[in-house]
Amino acid sequence: MRSFLLVLAGALVAAAPSLGASRPVGVTTITFTKTSVTTGAPRVLETVVWYPAKPRSGTAEAIGQRDAAIRPGRYPLRFLVEVLGANHLSAVDSCFSQQLGVSLCVPGDISQDDAHRLILHYALPFFRRYVRGQRAAGRVLMRPIPGVVLTADPKHGSNG
Repeated sequence: MRSFLLVLAGALVAAAPSLGASRPVGVTTITFTKTSVTTGAPRVLETVVWYPAKPRSGTAEAIGQRDAAIRPGRYPLRFLVEVLGANHLSAVDSCFSQQLGVSLCVPGDISQDDAHRLILHYALPFFRRYVRGQRAAGRVLMRPIPGVVLTADPKHGSNG
């Protein structure tokens, strides 16, 4: 069975200031190169990483403090949400490839609308709880719903 994993990590606790975060967030870009399993050619994967940052470090950007120093502390994985019957394209708005002129959606996977609903069921309360500090939103995170396998450890670590 195919599934899409949505990782809601403790490092996201310090999300962008525009989200109302009380702690600074660092942002950096890491480039990975992977060999394509279909063509054998190198694939460059630009990956944006957000993390808890030390105050007054890095360069201010709209999405966080670019290349800021890491704030000391423990930031473990908090929630792992596995959306059953989905894949990584289930999380985007369209899986139609303009370059190839074809849909890259996988027949038999759940619809993108259904995947979005399941992802947002956990992502929005996660940000409300850990970015905005709304403790009541944390209760929604612990409610399992059909179509999702939830692994949660909300009390582990220093940011609980």
